[in-house]
Amino acid sequence: EQGRKMSKRLGNVVDPMAVIAEAGADAMRWYFYVNNPEVPSRFSAKLVREAAQGFLLPLWNALSFFSIYANLDGWRPKSLAAPDPRSLKKLDGWILLELATTAEQVGSSLDAYDVTSAAQRIEAFVDDLTNWYIRRSRSRFWSDDLESTSKQSAFETLHFVLVTLAKLIAPFVPFVSDEIHGRLVRGQGLEGAAESVHLEDWPTNLADRFSGDETLEFSKGMRIAKQIVGLGRAARNAHELKTRQPLAGMTVVGSD
Repeated sequence: EQGRKMSKRLGNVVDPMAVIAEAGADAMRWYFYVNNPEVPSRFSAKLVREAAQGFLLPLWNALSFFSIYANLDGWRPKSLAAPDPRSLKKLDGWILLELATTAEQVGSSLDAYDVTSAAQRIEAFVDDLTNWYIRRSRSRFWSDDLESTSKQSAFETLHFVLVTLAKLIAPFVPFVSDEIHGRLVRGQGLEGAAESVHLEDWPTNLADRFSGDETLEFSKGMRIAKQIVGLGRAARNAHELKTRQPLAGMTVVGSD
């Protein structure tokens, strides 16, 4: 109540409780994590919403995408173990290697009390997951062949990624992370499932399992592809060409 009265007197002061009521506590947390709280910056309900839309919304969409197709196909995880690398497609190995790298970097940043770098790395990974892995894998989830190795690999990979991601974001957005864990782990009746994501162990040593030569080479190709797409978008913006407008052609000049 005192905060509201102070806000009225000062005029431009934002009432944080009103922002939490509108956007949610986790959205407020994420805004401060991804924007260094030690550096003076603007704050408003709009900026908190934008932070949530850039991270929490894509993450929730990824969970919804998985849940819809898993329920349609009656797919259920058999265990909490990581997928067998021998059954993975190259795209699966790539996102799992990116997940392993993210977990390692986030752990190191948190050990150094660098919360902002950790949050920004997680946000970058969610962009890879939603705009690259899921977009490039949609046809596998849409396939009518329920027993195909490709489709099973896609389900196993995305489930493992989302479960592991819930553990990584638990210190940042405790409510959202526990909701994801509840849907994908506790709700599946899996053996060894913890009662909360906050009782799970921190994911470590993931890279040892998914860092084969083929995966590393494919990851290098993905980095180049992402760089080319970024340059293409920049060229479109420079010439005011909308993303959905087809081009007659495009030339990419590489150093090699």
